[in-house]
Amino acid sequence: MNLRTKVPAFDSSTAVHASPAAGLLRLLELDEHTPTNWPRADAAAMFQHQLAAPLELDLSGENAPGSTTVEALAELPRARRAGIRTFADLFSHAAPPLAVLKVAKDFFKRAARSQPRDSAEHRVAHACYLLSVVTARRRLDKRITNLSDTELRHNIHWALRQEWLGQAIHTLLRDAETHL
Repeated sequence: MNLRTKVPAFDSSTAVHASPAAGLLRLLELDEHTPTNWPRADAAAMFQHQLAAPLELDLSGENAPGSTTVEALAELPRARRAGIRTFADLFSHAAPPLAVLKVAKDFFKRAARSQPRDSAEHRVAHACYLLSVVTARRRLDKRITNLSDTELRHNIHWALRQEWLGQAIHTLLRDAETHL
């Protein structure tokens, strides 16, 4: 028996026209209010993916007004020459560029705010926001947030409960907590 004759040919144009608009919007992610519903277990994979992402890919599209953004974009080629190509490189570098950390912080703050608080996307963006802040504080002795030390400590405690961040990130966070 030939199974191919029993399955009708797929016509994508018919499928698109026959689909409800809400379903297509979710598929295309045009509806900003539709949560993506990533399982919590996927946070580790999402976090590792974000750490491996090239800085220029995410940050060069930043269009926030102000000299900090312009300065950070000018720093990206110098950072690349210093071996800082990814967010993991940025957060682990002994002397990362302050302007790049500030723009990364703003990028992740906006990303976290755009997602539902209980979503994996929010948690990953919030963790990266926190890493930007903590890295500036510990490596450069610079404060790049309006969070008080108490609020920062509270956020670090939250992050330390996130097993998916991994040992190296937990070490950085414990170090930051000790020096607050």
